[in-house]
Amino acid sequence: MEKYFTEKMILTNQFSEIGVYWEQNNNNEIDIVAVNEIEKKAIIAEVKLNKSKISMNVLQLKAVKLVENNLQNYDIDYQALSLENM
Repeated sequence: MEKYFTEKMILTNQFSEIGVYWEQNNNNEIDIVAVNEIEKKAIIAEVKLNKSKISMNVLQLKAVKLVENNLQNYDIDYQALSLENM
């Protein structure tokens, strides 16, 4: 499903970079990070079959270093993506 949502974001032509993020030792893996460098916007998304299994608080905690090191002045949109978004 990550590939589906990544491709969907690519087709919008709104992002300069789209990929995954993980810290050393595979800690804090984030399924999709989409960045628009011109507008200083980013989407940080978790993808699961069942949306109820996604915790937005956990996603925000997993993204702390990413935001601090790379996206400090960006407007961040945290998203929970699942089958119901397809």
